[in-house]
Amino acid sequence: MPDINFDPLFERFSTNIYGSAKGYVRQHIVDKQLHALLDTLADSPIDCADIGGGMGQLSETLASRQHRVDYFDISEAMYNFAKNNTSYRDKINFNCSSFQSGLTKSYQLITCQAVLEWLESPLDGLEILCNHVSQDGYLFLLFYNNASIILRNLVRGNLNAALADTSGNGSGLTPINPLEIDHIFSALTQHGLTIESWFGVRCFSDLQQRDVQQRLGKETLLEFEQQVSERDPFRAISRYVGVIAKKTTSL
Repeated sequence: MPDINFDPLFERFSTNIYGSAKGYVRQHIVDKQLHALLDTLADSPIDCADIGGGMGQLSETLASRQHRVDYFDISEAMYNFAKNNTSYRDKINFNCSSFQSGLTKSYQLITCQAVLEWLESPLDGLEILCNHVSQDGYLFLLFYNNASIILRNLVRGNLNAALADTSGNGSGLTPINPLEIDHIFSALTQHGLTIESWFGVRCFSDLQQRDVQQRLGKETLLEFEQQVSERDPFRAISRYVGVIAKKTTSL
């Protein structure tokens, strides 16, 4: 199956992901982690690439810190939305193209949020990203955790589905290639990056019934999701896994 273009899924994505409590939790945890990383970097502007930039949230965060950003997304709908709605557009170079063909230089920081699992060959895509991180630069990666799908099916009693192929078919918001944590960590090491920290996004709230989520409210969910996001075993079963990795070896 070829890489998935989100043009047909744009409305569902914008409503179901960022227009919901789970999107609120995801965005705030990712923003907190990204700002913490940026606080450790030099104050002077750096070159960044935002891979699968989507609606432009990470590009805007980077640009708001005065960094130079190259945005990449193959979805024309995402590209147009980001270009027309993102602030700091003078610091963002928008590219409606794949990163596999569009990356032509190295970056001190590459962000890649929920992209690899939508690729035909996720590990090949990860290798390209690693190759374009400059020496002592960082990769800020977020990927869809296959373990979370298995756990959710087990909890809901879909036992056969839990132990079968968990891949989506490309028509919905379940990725075509959900990823294993060990595979990603091993690949990062293989390509010369050292994992400095990792965290979970939505460690427990996706397992709750909707009425429980509504009763608790998004602020309470966020508060407690943040408390467990960097703790074992919770981060290992989260819906998304975030990794901050540093390029320490030139291969």
